[in-house]
Amino acid sequence: MKKHHLLALFVALGLLVGLLLAPGTAAQGPSTQLVMILDGSGSISSDEWTLITNGLADAIENPDCIPHDGSVELTVIQFSTNARLEVGPVVITSANASSVATQIRGISQMGGMTCIACGFCLAQDVLLNHPSSHYNASLKQALNLVTDGAPNECADCADCTGDPNWECPSSDCPDGVDEYDSAEAARDYVISRLGMTPGQDEIDAEFIGTQGAASDWLKDKIVWPQPGSYAYDPPFTAGWVRVIPDAATFADTVCEKITEIVPTPTPAPVGGIIVPVSKVELLAPYLGLAALMLAAVAAAVVRRRRA
Repeated sequence: MKKHHLLALFVALGLLVGLLLAPGTAAQGPSTQLVMILDGSGSISSDEWTLITNGLADAIENPDCIPHDGSVELTVIQFSTNARLEVGPVVITSANASSVATQIRGISQMGGMTCIACGFCLAQDVLLNHPSSHYNASLKQALNLVTDGAPNECADCADCTGDPNWECPSSDCPDGVDEYDSAEAARDYVISRLGMTPGQDEIDAEFIGTQGAASDWLKDKIVWPQPGSYAYDPPFTAGWVRVIPDAATFADTVCEKITEIVPTPTPAPVGGIIVPVSKVELLAPYLGLAALMLAAVAAAVVRRRRA
């Protein structure tokens, strides 16, 4: 075989190896960090708690509700007299969606009081400091509060940073501060610490009950960006409160609300291909063929020299 044929083969093999080592075009990590902050206080019955957790789990298992392509990182926090991390942060994929749903269904209700501030304080600590977190200010942070009442416990976010068990205790309210003030301060702390920006990030809420003073407070003081609004039918404006009559309705509508929060993945162009993050799978047949051809060339050269 002539030398230029051998040179061409080496060049082709080099190009394949270069393509293998180049960065992939698929997402390298999540684009949205979704935090579900669930009220597990005593005003929620055990049957209602089961409906809430099963409804959320069903939505996580359904790729039409939440993408299974690694674009969403999920965190689930439960709050009552204190708050604790229940699930995540975990990037949802087709490989783990079912197991994450099982974890959610297995969350035991804490009971107790209603420390909304605790839930917010813990959310920022988990996103910023948890070992598996992908926090970056350029990602979308979306916090979704689910509650059936008004706050009746205070919390100091400084007490919730670096807790080894990922918990946040309630505390006595300082002089001149009530439970509403504490929840509002914790919400402001989250926005500041995470560097949340309007147009990208949001805090939303589901209120289980009837529209009134408690849901108005969520709309005017908690959801973000402000001014908040009541959500009825999609599309929702970021910073919304949706009033739902019961936990069964939460289970029936949680999918709709997640799809409003999580951006729709950009589809692949018609007729195009999506290069996977690991291009070894895509290029392995071609690399194998090139290796066989190179081996054949080497053997031919050896035979010719011997001849």
